[in-house]
Amino acid sequence: MPPLRYLTAEQALTGDGDAVLEAAASTRGSEHAAVMGEVAALLAWCKARHPAKSLAIQRGDLATRV
Repeated sequence: MPPLRYLTAEQALTGDGDAVLEAAASTRGSEHAAVMGEVAALLAWCKARHPAKSLAIQRGDLATRV
C-alpha cells in the first residue's frame, strides 16, 4: 500500500473471499487536492495489485465501478 498521510485505510476479506479496502479522511478544504491525489494513488495501487478485477468505489451514497 502506498504511504498515506491523509487517509486511514483498513483491508479485509469478505466471507466470499473478496478483498475490501475502506479508506476515509477528515481534512480541511485547503487539503482537498492533496487528499484526492492520495485517493488516486491508492486506487492505482489497488488496480495494479488486482488488475483482472473491477473495483467498486463507494463515496457516501454513490457507488461506481471502475
